[in-house]
Amino acid sequence: DGLAYLDEVENRIRSRSGYKTDEKINFVGLDDYSGNVRSKGKTGADRIAVLFAEGSINDGEKSDDFEIASKDFVEEIRKVAKNDRIKAVVLRVNSPGGSALASEVILRELQLLRKKKPLIVSMGDVAASGGYYIACQADSIFALPNTITGSIGVFSMMFNAEKLMKNKLGITFDQVKNAPYADFPTATRAFTPDESAKMQAIVDTIYSTFKRRVAVGRRMSEVMVDSFAQGRVWSGTEALGLGLVDGLGNLDRAIASAAAKANLKDYRVVTFPEPNDRFESIMRRLKGTSVSEEVVKAAVQEQTGQEFELIREIKGLRNMNGKAMMAMPFRLNIQ
Repeated sequence: DGLAYLDEVENRIRSRSGYKTDEKINFVGLDDYSGNVRSKGKTGADRIAVLFAEGSINDGEKSDDFEIASKDFVEEIRKVAKNDRIKAVVLRVNSPGGSALASEVILRELQLLRKKKPLIVSMGDVAASGGYYIACQADSIFALPNTITGSIGVFSMMFNAEKLMKNKLGITFDQVKNAPYADFPTATRAFTPDESAKMQAIVDTIYSTFKRRVAVGRRMSEVMVDSFAQGRVWSGTEALGLGLVDGLGNLDRAIASAAAKANLKDYRVVTFPEPNDRFESIMRRLKGTSVSEEVVKAAVQEQTGQEFELIREIKGLRNMNGKAMMAMPFRLNIQ
């Protein structure tokens, strides 16, 4: 529209905003503005909470920005449940899954939340395996047409480092135990046939639980669930045809559905977990970690670029060791 110096721009703002000459202008930063935007400009006391579940699902406390840590996430769910001003909840899921135990812990807390308030799920790019597990018992589920979902299945793995330790490092192991399974599972030797059978039985039991959770949440038989389960993935459009989701739509549609379910006309949207500023994010990363380690991590990320994600996934294999996992056993790269 024209050329102007900063002082001229400020004077124009003053003239249009009713400020006196030389009066200080109270500018609002983008972070402050976005944090106070109300849905459709409404200022009602009632709230709809959008609970973001993004990243792999892991046990315990959060150690990475792109992670759903069961302990921390349960605390967020309880905050939402206890807040009387929040009348409905939208769970925004963007997760390929992860720990079966963590997924069960989170689902249990969501079940308790749903007894108090309507719970609607909005799926992002991926809501598969454990990501679908935590979503399957919501009142309604909305996906995007190209959402990757499903992957109803369970697997487990255990690394055997016996030959590596013996042949490369000259280290061998001897066990003294007072029960047949006292050292089970272990990475220092191969499983016995009986131990392998027990591990498979654990996986089968958890898989049956997965199918049962989906059957209850989607109001269908376990036989029907098994017909499209077995670890297979589906697009959002395919999932709609199978009954895995209730409709196609973005986050706005899920929020509108939550408002209708709670009979809300005047409301505002709040997000959980609350976003951290840059300083808080840095301090959280440094918590329990040496500065030198963070510097090395940043340097490796800069040098490896996109391959850094593969390094993170390899590191994440440690979380899978000996655990039952509800996760996609492959990596999708859609271009």
